[in-house]
Amino acid sequence: MPSAKGGGPSMIIIGDSVSIGYTPVVTTLLAGAAGNISVQHSPWAGGGGADDVANGVSCERYFIRTAMYQNASWDLISFNFGLHNLNNATSAEEVYEELLGNFTMTLRTQQPKAQLVYVTTTPQMQYRYLGNMVVEDLNRRARTVMSGHAIPVLDLYQRVIDKCGAVYKNCSICDDEYNPQTGITCGYHYNAAGWEYLGEFLAPLYRKMLKP
Repeated sequence: MPSAKGGGPSMIIIGDSVSIGYTPVVTTLLAGAAGNISVQHSPWAGGGGADDVANGVSCERYFIRTAMYQNASWDLISFNFGLHNLNNATSAEEVYEELLGNFTMTLRTQQPKAQLVYVTTTPQMQYRYLGNMVVEDLNRRARTVMSGHAIPVLDLYQRVIDKCGAVYKNCSICDDEYNPQTGITCGYHYNAAGWEYLGEFLAPLYRKMLKP
């Protein structure tokens, strides 16, 4: 399998539309880093990026290909599943945990030389404001899976909470997704300042993991 390197370390980001939003920021910040780290978002898009984790398991081999859909060997793989798995049923969350474990094991098998890192799912305040803790529950289950595989977790959920508060209707980094039923402006996407805020958190952590 050819390397994805272009003269320096390489990484691929697997995730939903939120990860698509911060990837350009991460790419810019790491392009000028020592070692010229190259960054790509997974080319297999569904639902604005990675869809639910069941889709991830079914299409895993496509997630780790290059932008030209070629097989490659990566130095770092950052991944997340969550926003497309929102469901109040305990059984659904148990399936999420099982499938995320399957995805992780297969990723290890397919990319044995890559470092793996998991990114927590960012808040869905349209749910959380009404007392629905599904995002928080999925993050807890994801941490359990990653702990079992000794995979580090980057807490992007906490990054948002640090800026906006545990429960919020609006925030300076949120995109305007006003919901007249709840009166909440913030959904789960971010404005330009928000993408910068998320990317500036992740980039140095990725750089540290890729440092020789």
